[in-house]
Amino acid sequence: MNPRPETPQPECIRYEQNGKVLRITHRWFSLRYVPLVFFTVVWDLFLVFWFVMHFGAEGGWWVILFPIVVGIIAGSLTYFTLAIFFNHTELEVTADLFETGHGPLPWFGAMSLPTHEITQFYSKHILGNKGMFAYELLAVTRDGKSHRVLGNLETPDIPLFLEQHIEKWLKLKDMAVSGELPRK
Repeated sequence: MNPRPETPQPECIRYEQNGKVLRITHRWFSLRYVPLVFFTVVWDLFLVFWFVMHFGAEGGWWVILFPIVVGIIAGSLTYFTLAIFFNHTELEVTADLFETGHGPLPWFGAMSLPTHEITQFYSKHILGNKGMFAYELLAVTRDGKSHRVLGNLETPDIPLFLEQHIEKWLKLKDMAVSGELPRK
């Protein structure tokens, strides 16, 4: 098996270590999300305009149901857009524990694994939205299960950098995993 060449540190990654803790922060923002901002602003402005024009209007059930459904969609879209701009994922590795968390806006997907249970990390590509590729980092535990650590990453250098540095910190030997990104 060919060892992977060292992956340079991506701009969206902040990497720090001291004697007992490895802390890696991945900033979510990417230029690919700029169009989403414009769409979200237009959507929210349309919704405000619609509410102002129809406030107190009489009509059928749709006058009540439409703003509720569209309001839920607008609120979710706005929250997602704000999360993309402000959130980051923090990975913290100690001798005993591997943890991920997202913030400052609350987000799902945090995880915690005892480091003695982790046997390998690997990176893979997945088919994302609209046929675009996205990349993810996974951890393999002693029971053979893969656990998604990070997903929807824009470029392969992000999960590869994380994989290499976390394995090095935990002193895990890099081994090939079925379905991982090809080795050069």
